[in-house]
Amino acid sequence: MPKALTLLVCVLVVLISLPLTVGADDTGIRIVDIYSDLDSCDVTITSTTTTTDLVLRLELLYKGNILDTQEIGIGSTKPNTDIMKVVLWNTDETKDGQYSVSASILKDTEEIASTKYDFVYGSRTIPRVKVDDLSVNSQGFSIMVTPQEAVIFDLDYMLLDGDEVVYSGTEKKIGLHTTPQEISKDWNILLTNNKEYMGRVKIRLTTPFSAALAFTEPFVARDDVIITDTYEDEIGASATIEGRSQVPYEGFVRFRVSRSTGETEGEIIDEQEARSPVLLVADDETVEAIWTQRLEEGTYKLVIEVVGNDGDVLDRKERIIEAEAKPVNTNVNTSTEATNNQTPWISVPSTLVLLAAVYLGMKKKQ
Repeated sequence: MPKALTLLVCVLVVLISLPLTVGADDTGIRIVDIYSDLDSCDVTITSTTTTTDLVLRLELLYKGNILDTQEIGIGSTKPNTDIMKVVLWNTDETKDGQYSVSASILKDTEEIASTKYDFVYGSRTIPRVKVDDLSVNSQGFSIMVTPQEAVIFDLDYMLLDGDEVVYSGTEKKIGLHTTPQEISKDWNILLTNNKEYMGRVKIRLTTPFSAALAFTEPFVARDDVIITDTYEDEIGASATIEGRSQVPYEGFVRFRVSRSTGETEGEIIDEQEARSPVLLVADDETVEAIWTQRLEEGTYKLVIEVVGNDGDVLDRKERIIEAEAKPVNTNVNTSTEATNNQTPWISVPSTLVLLAAVYLGMKKKQ
């Protein structure tokens, strides 16, 4: 469990002073928002000009002592575009009291903007909401929030690639009265297989005073699908698979038929592999396989495996096929018998036409 969750009972971050940027009038660079606790810090920067080669310097302080220093490179800024950066603090300090964050933006070692942010850590503050659990994975995040009293809050969520925010969103005016509520959202961008990301969720309350709680959880993005339905008979089999990850699934489905010998797998009769279309979260597709030969009468064991991008088995289901004997075709005999019962060389309509022709011929001769 993340440290932020373990210490939640006694942690509440309270905004003491609003960010006040120095030097923004000269450069067009401003720090417009900053939030921090003892685990992490996020800073939002805006600019009225295009500027390159900036450095964001952050210091975490307690009673004037520097606990940690982080520096982040900012390649460039675009006019009227916000940039958010996130750092994880490297400190074991957990003393009650007031902490400070000093944020500075440097250009060629010269400070062009700065601000200070204070927050309180400790048991002297009582949170109005409690986070019971947070789950972050390749699909998205789920958070369980329990109110300590009736409350309305905003929920910010973001996906981090290192210190860069690659996806973010906000759910506004979430109301809780007495019962816990689960809040879930999917990442709506493509993720890279086997790459490490971080999910960050922040709860913001504005009344009767401004306060926030933030949680950051790392995860490794991996492709993921499940089997939701199957069909099988003597001719072939199919499997419906559903995507559960924002990593594009590009694997295949393996169908293996063997003689049924109870719990063990007997002689393999047939094995087929069918490639799946690319799947993401909530996408589904039915993949089919046809046996090389129709299965003879008997009982067979079918194993269906979904194989992932890295060759690992993501899901597996076992089924039984009770193959019936191939039906005997009796259509040939019936057809032959019907043919024998017909007039050997002429039908009734043909006879009428012939008689009419003879009659007309005789009338012309008269």
